[in-house]
Amino acid sequence: MPNEISTSNNDQALPRTETQTAKSSPTYTIPEGEFCVFGKVYAHPQHASALARVYEETTRLAASEPGVIYYSISQEPADADAGGSGKEGGGGGEERSRVFYFFEQYTGREAFEAHNRQPIIRKLLEEDKYIERVEDVVFAKPLKGVGPVGPAGK
Repeated sequence: MPNEISTSNNDQALPRTETQTAKSSPTYTIPEGEFCVFGKVYAHPQHASALARVYEETTRLAASEPGVIYYSISQEPADADAGGSGKEGGGGGEERSRVFYFFEQYTGREAFEAHNRQPIIRKLLEEDKYIERVEDVVFAKPLKGVGPVGPAGK
């Protein structure tokens, strides 16, 4: 099923997040308790700006979702992709890379699933129009006592 993630924790399939968009359903092991998920997203070349706007909204919404510890989406600089194959251009507008990186940290599976049920996330997944592919998705456990820190943070 293209709109789900199969997990090896149990037989239940999870809805895809905005980060799992492959046509086949890869199997991921989602750790028990607090976990992080990160990876790389490629927008369809003509939709990098639109996907950036969607990610701005998902980030704004994630800031008030219970169980979201950290949620960050970054976009590669336009000049980082040699040959222009990863850039959105034409039309005289701002040239943008189509490569995004995501890093998300949740208190557990329940928070992750709640995030995935947000209407904007569901729409992004169901339309499957902005995202070409996703690579290097990793679910991992954060080190105990170590988290997002820094003087510019909270």
